[in-house]
Amino acid sequence: MSQKTNVMLLLSGLIALPLFAAEEKTFIDPTRPGISTAVVSSTPEQATEWILTSIVTGEKPFAIIDNQIKQVGEKIHGITIKSITSDEVKLEDGRRLSLFQSITEHKG
Repeated sequence: MSQKTNVMLLLSGLIALPLFAAEEKTFIDPTRPGISTAVVSSTPEQATEWILTSIVTGEKPFAIIDNQIKQVGEKIHGITIKSITSDEVKLEDGRRLSLFQSITEHKG
């Protein structure tokens, strides 16, 4: 084969390559915070799903619940937040919102 033919074959292969690689893949960001949900209610008729997205601890800890930033003493859906720890939010009425570990530990 001539050099011109080899170049043409190479270029046609490069042009067709994106057609084979067009399959879309979804990748999960391992650094993205997990999202946990908790069903909190006094009675089954009043069941409400609250989403605890994140907790930040420190001098003044806060939690992101239903896309709202809340601190101890503030109210969420009419219920006062009693405490915020590294893995849960305790409400004044005794209910708790917990973060679930989104990555499984691997030993080995």
